[in-house]
Amino acid sequence: MFRDVHGCWGFLDLWLREPLLSDQRGLLTSVLEEVTTALRAAQAETLRRLPSGRLEHPGPATLLLDADLTIQGSTPGMEDRLRRLLPAPEGLAPVPAAVLNVAAQLLAVEERVDGHDPEARTHLGDGRWVAVRAARLRPSDTISVSVEPTTPSERLDLCVRAFGLTAREADIVRSVARGLDTASIARELHLASYTIQDHLKSVFTKTGVGSRRDLVPLLSG
Repeated sequence: MFRDVHGCWGFLDLWLREPLLSDQRGLLTSVLEEVTTALRAAQAETLRRLPSGRLEHPGPATLLLDADLTIQGSTPGMEDRLRRLLPAPEGLAPVPAAVLNVAAQLLAVEERVDGHDPEARTHLGDGRWVAVRAARLRPSDTISVSVEPTTPSERLDLCVRAFGLTAREADIVRSVARGLDTASIARELHLASYTIQDHLKSVFTKTGVGSRRDLVPLLSG
């Protein structure tokens, strides 16, 4: 797992005929931090690209799976989103890896193998991020997986994590996203105005913007 204090940014599966040697494990360990940082930076770069245009079917799209995770049906817009998540050759149905992952996580939760929520956030392309969630439809065994645009609060949380903001910087950008000025933020957080400005300068450096005017659309998408 390529994980840091801000979140999980990727994972590596190795299919081996023999166990890794100690020097091979050492090599992987030695590059773990560097690769994790690079993966997080790559995700942060996608947030700098603001979405252009509209999806053909805005709002949530849903895929229905049976107990064996075989596709049973979908709502309009799902095939387009799956192709954006994993482009496929012309004429071939897209492989729904992103939705199968959260569906498998739902099964793991139900079997009490893992307690993490069956959901994920992923880059759909063109600066657009989506939330992928799985749930069981009762009383049937059908699994419903939805793919929908992230909410403003979800995107803001992504920005906080991907750009590596501190807890205090996160508090301040949330206030900025609410439209508060420096004086109002200072009163709310019980800090001096110049302290708020210093934190904002750090945020501008990390996000690559030069002003609040540029920061707000990055946070909101």
